[in-house]
Amino acid sequence: MLQALLNKKDFLAVERYCLTEIANGSEAFDIWFYLAIAYQEQGRADAALTSLQNILKQTSQNPNVHSLHAAILCSLEHYDEALEASLCVCRLTQNAPNSILNAAAICQQAGKFEQAIEFYHQALSIRPLDISANLHLATTLVLAGRYPEAQKHCLSILQQFPQVAEIYNVLAESYLQMGDWNKSLAMCDSGLGLDNRFAFLWFKRGLLLAYMERFDEAIDAMDRAEALQHDVATAYFSSQYINKHDKPLLESSLNVRLIFLEMAYIGLGKCDWRMWYQYPKVLTDYIRSASVEEISRTLAFRVFNRPVPSYLRLNLMKRISESVSAKAQALGVEPYTYHSANKTQLRIGYLSADFYQHPTSVLSRQIYRLHDRLKFKIYAYSLIAKGSEDIYQKEIASNCDVFRDVSNISAVDIANLIHQDEIDILVDLGEYATSDGKLEILALRPAPIQINYLAFMATTGADFIDYALVDHYISPEDKNADWSERLLRLPNSLYTYDNEIDNSPTSLYRKDYGLPEVGIVFCCFNNDYKIEPEIFAVWMNILRAVPSSVLWLLGSNQDVCTNLGNEAVKSGIDESRLIFAGRESIEKHVKRYQLADIFLDTYWFNGHTTTLEALWQGLPVLTRCGDVTSSRVAASFLNVLGLSELVTHTYKDYQNKAIYYANHHDERLALKAKLRVGRQSSPLFNTALTLKHIELAYEMVWSRYTNNLKLDHIDVPAIPVLNW
Repeated sequence: MLQALLNKKDFLAVERYCLTEIANGSEAFDIWFYLAIAYQEQGRADAALTSLQNILKQTSQNPNVHSLHAAILCSLEHYDEALEASLCVCRLTQNAPNSILNAAAICQQAGKFEQAIEFYHQALSIRPLDISANLHLATTLVLAGRYPEAQKHCLSILQQFPQVAEIYNVLAESYLQMGDWNKSLAMCDSGLGLDNRFAFLWFKRGLLLAYMERFDEAIDAMDRAEALQHDVATAYFSSQYINKHDKPLLESSLNVRLIFLEMAYIGLGKCDWRMWYQYPKVLTDYIRSASVEEISRTLAFRVFNRPVPSYLRLNLMKRISESVSAKAQALGVEPYTYHSANKTQLRIGYLSADFYQHPTSVLSRQIYRLHDRLKFKIYAYSLIAKGSEDIYQKEIASNCDVFRDVSNISAVDIANLIHQDEIDILVDLGEYATSDGKLEILALRPAPIQINYLAFMATTGADFIDYALVDHYISPEDKNADWSERLLRLPNSLYTYDNEIDNSPTSLYRKDYGLPEVGIVFCCFNNDYKIEPEIFAVWMNILRAVPSSVLWLLGSNQDVCTNLGNEAVKSGIDESRLIFAGRESIEKHVKRYQLADIFLDTYWFNGHTTTLEALWQGLPVLTRCGDVTSSRVAASFLNVLGLSELVTHTYKDYQNKAIYYANHHDERLALKAKLRVGRQSSPLFNTALTLKHIELAYEMVWSRYTNNLKLDHIDVPAIPVLNW
């Protein structure tokens, strides 16, 4: 009977039958096994795991049980345990090809591509003509970035299976990932010649045509893809080919210009700059012409490191916020009422998705502990739960009066909770910086005063954000028109930093990181997406003028390293003079700054946390100050430190100063000595003082609110320097 129900895919009936048998005292293996299958097929993996655990020990030699166990663990993303269960199946089946392929699939899903490739090769040594295994191997080679191998393997499969269109799909993806759009397009056309109902190939063809700015043809290809498979966009953008941080908002319609912008952004983020000059033009046209419904909030962060003027940034942000407001209004929540009586203790709520080891928490870690508890009660609303294993979330939670994990509740419920907590001032720590942020919380206005601070250093364009915390350097008075918010200008820098991080002399050595023992080490640990061709060209000029120098970059993935190496060669610089640091523990990461001589900042999007890290470790930072807020952050830090000589306003001046300090040892040492004094005496790293200014800003806006005064820009007066 159970098998018949399973054949009909009536999993609810299977569940009911099994539960009835168990209630009647049955402990039969089949009952627990089929109950686990029923739960798993209904998407209830936790219940499936519990059911299976009742029989795992007593059936340790049954490969079917371990195979189901692996599938359940995989769906729970417990990949290491899933692989262990799968390897158990391999042992019990004496390495049957299907068992090996299941192990490979788990590794692929876990992102362990090299291990998956080994398993696929092992399976194919037994069954060399297994087309599915061959395709999975080719796909995994693409995922691993081994594009030439993937292409070679696909061509070998084609000799055996010339009529399989899926092979061309993998080939098209490999060339697309390499940035060879013409070859990728040719592979799409070849595959469609075999199967013109292959939705993924039509969709991929549309992506490529959009990327090549052939928008009319792209629309036609996208329409055909959707007609064949309505969720083709979601299926593609949910694939492992696309980094989760780079996926467009899939609730948007398939707008080919938006797709162009997304794909171009992904390429630019890998330092593939072929679309650098087209990108701002298409972006500008899109902002001007797209309806509110077509504007994607992903674009909010996309303009930070692109040459887009301030008035267009404001235009974009206003339209994003209008869209958010419309969605919030559709939720049907009645407007909140507030109690505006004078209070001796204000309730401050910090809203963030970044209460974990993230730059926002590195910068803000101390403020939750240092707040004046006589005047303020501190709440935090965490949109992402990391638990006790994350030291930052654990510490921030312990230093707040109330820390609420709201990761699994809706925007409406979070807004209701904030209002029930009677929060007076809600501080947004960067919801606009995340493409999937719950901005509707803010649009529902659960607090009478709402402030933008720290993580999204630009206007939100929102009428539901009253103020933005800035400083006189990042946004002087002549920049007021760039903001929809009223500005709270702090007297020094608006940024705090964790000044408890160790900055004593490092025990690390240059040789540990492949750096030359002698010679100048220029350094930039800003995120790769902040590097753009114009600043990179200046860096190459600097290396050319200082022959003994190298440039030390983060290089977060192989694509970035390859692209920057190629750009260096085009500039006549040996690519070996680019040294890529890679990721490190935060303790080693901050200490390795001391191995460099000069930090070279990026232009359109300055370093924020990285600049503060460098300065705190005693590494001078050279910056070019621009017109938009994201290009003025480092200048703010340096001016507060008393190092205005490191602030430039043209590429020529930037280049000349880098060369000068590289070639003048004594002046460079004097600069470092000045920095060592400044970091202890200036307000920049005096977190307690900066927080006092922030608290004063809170009190000033609350006073205006309780006295029924309209919103206005406020210059927060300086408080005498506090000892620290």
